[in-house]
Amino acid sequence: MTATFLFLVNPELAYDPYPDWERWAPLIRAGQTPQSRWNTGTRRHGITPGDRGLIVRVGSEPRGLVGACEVVSEVSVGPHWNPEARSLEAGYVDIAMKAVIDLDDPVTLDELRAAAPGVIWTPRQSGTRLPDEAAATIWNILFTETDIPAART
Repeated sequence: MTATFLFLVNPELAYDPYPDWERWAPLIRAGQTPQSRWNTGTRRHGITPGDRGLIVRVGSEPRGLVGACEVVSEVSVGPHWNPEARSLEAGYVDIAMKAVIDLDDPVTLDELRAAAPGVIWTPRQSGTRLPDEAAATIWNILFTETDIPAART
């Protein structure tokens, strides 16, 4: 089974590169998969091309699921995206966005907890691997059998 990892986004922080929902949404609707780079926190291995990512908005409300992606690279290490971080380096993967959900109307944490109980949906950093069953449940909520984004996207 394909591994699925949680990737976090906090709209109050200044990422480099910054996730661009406004630009990505119309591209995804047109059948494209815009690419970006995403940090994996302290994770330096165990994420490989073909793995999936679920992007969860953390920080201020509304918090919840706001995107899905496919990993298209191995983990690499580079300068930390946050100049105020304790660590000077972070792990990164290249991703292809498969779905984006309005940052102000996410699949809520309550909905996620109801669909996949026992998962910590707001870990301290990106790169947490989801249990396979929970990942499959959430991925199936987002996508139809043909991998077309569901109505919420």
